[in-house]
Amino acid sequence: GGCRFGDVRVAASPVSSSLVRCVAPAQRADGAVALRVAAQGQDYTGHHVSFSYIPPPTVSSLSPSSGPSSSPTVVTVAGASFPAGGDVLCRATGAGGALFVGGVAVSSTLGLCALPPSPAEGAVVVELSFNGLDFSSSGREFAYTRSLSLLGVSPSSGPAYGGTLVTITVSANFSAGDTPACSFSGAPSPPVSSGASWLVC
Repeated sequence: GGCRFGDVRVAASPVSSSLVRCVAPAQRADGAVALRVAAQGQDYTGHHVSFSYIPPPTVSSLSPSSGPSSSPTVVTVAGASFPAGGDVLCRATGAGGALFVGGVAVSSTLGLCALPPSPAEGAVVVELSFNGLDFSSSGREFAYTRSLSLLGVSPSSGPAYGGTLVTITVSANFSAGDTPACSFSGAPSPPVSSGASWLVC
């Protein structure tokens, strides 16, 4: 038996009495072709279904490109050849293997993926698929970062004109290369001193 994509014939592998598997051959251009199937020793059926060749998706950037490992992060994926308004499958591949989550193509150049929390810090490569089988191969990375939460603030109040030195303790140690900073209702305040898991602003 075999399959015929337009005028191109390929072999078919039987899966069951009513199911065969064929590998779609390359075509010169994108677009729909007629797909027909033939049983062993028989002609191709007159009936056909449409199989569409589409341009492969590409991913150019991720925003944000990092997020805390303890909570989900909705990532905006910029690229090209997305099926506007259609569902997509997002794949995040890291040291621990591949994770698959659903997403949506907002337009032909923008998609959304809701990346779940990660048990570990580190980078994952995010790719998209529109048929659940063929993924982009752009190699854009999202970095899961260490999660910090506030454990204490002392003192917890001060005059409205500012100037109070506040000691803040956090749930994890800072790493070499970190640049801790404080923000009071959106107003940045550089630390005057800091330690492994505290800073004074």
